[in-house]
Amino acid sequence: MTDHDKRILPAETDAMRITQPSVQPPLAAATDSLPVQQAEPAATEPVVRQKWWDARLLVVVIATAIVMLILLTTTWLRPVPDDLQANAASWGELEPFRVYQTDDVHNQSLVSAMDHNYIQMVNKTAEQEGYKLTINAVTADENRLIILYTAETNDSRQIPHVSSVKLLNIATGKPINASRVRMNGTNGEENRQQYFGTATMRLDHRQNFPREIAAQFRIMSITPDSAAEPGRIRYSPTLLVHFSLAPQFRTQETEIIYPNQAIDWNNHTVWLTRVELSPLEMRVRFTADSNMDKEYAKPDRVWLSPRGVISEKDGQTITLQPLGSRVVSHDPYTFEHVYYSNLLDDPDSLEVVVKPLGTSAYADTQIIRIK
Repeated sequence: MTDHDKRILPAETDAMRITQPSVQPPLAAATDSLPVQQAEPAATEPVVRQKWWDARLLVVVIATAIVMLILLTTTWLRPVPDDLQANAASWGELEPFRVYQTDDVHNQSLVSAMDHNYIQMVNKTAEQEGYKLTINAVTADENRLIILYTAETNDSRQIPHVSSVKLLNIATGKPINASRVRMNGTNGEENRQQYFGTATMRLDHRQNFPREIAAQFRIMSITPDSAAEPGRIRYSPTLLVHFSLAPQFRTQETEIIYPNQAIDWNNHTVWLTRVELSPLEMRVRFTADSNMDKEYAKPDRVWLSPRGVISEKDGQTITLQPLGSRVVSHDPYTFEHVYYSNLLDDPDSLEVVVKPLGTSAYADTQIIRIK
């Protein structure tokens, strides 16, 4: 039973005992084994009354059996209602984030983290001038940080999105992110004054893993049109929220694999040289043959287009989607693809799927096992 199931099932069910009704054999059946005695004329009335009670007991037994059959077929054997099936995958108080992640974004790393309770509840709030920002929860490893937040206004101002977020390591005063912050989200159901969002960033490896973080948010809002004046765009003041990262995130070390497998096509050779695996990110590095002319080593000439990572567990497979690509340290011979991760699932195998840029044939797609 998963943690989600424990939250759904009432605790009282653990103590419930199912008792089966005891059915005594009909008295008439028991009397069949008794020795036959010669009845006296004066005893004929009790015998008739005995047979009447036997028939009544048989009717009661049959009726009870019918009722039990109806209960079994209509209650115990009926399918689970759709609403209960939906609740089985519920994220509890974080349910609004599950809905839009599934429908719009599908952050596979976040879904995996939630499935394995690799999440830290924060629920800290900052509020100014009618704007309210709450950090609901976070998850992290030494490579990536994901923040789940809610933005709100206390009047008719609608929130199309959160305009900016800046995260500082309180110990150093420096930004913790090594690249731009990826932001997405959606409004609450039928409530444009509420916005559920996620902010995802890669952590700067030149700094120690942050323990205390200062998060600075600014919310964008739109005042609806009115008879007096047209709608206007407004921005909140900076909303500052301090929070700590749980120690469990610091203990998740990145697994590094060196496959050193060659990929050949059109007289080009590229080596799959390094793979980094962590709970929230997979990073696959390719290096071109150093004998290749540097002009041909440019990524847009010979590099591979990421198609995904096939993750297999107990015979079931999913494809982890790519997040992006980048040149490593401005080296024209080295390139990386970044993917979502489900490392917490402990997959039995991982295979990266790539397709050389500039090719169109399906046969050009290559699958390389990395674990």
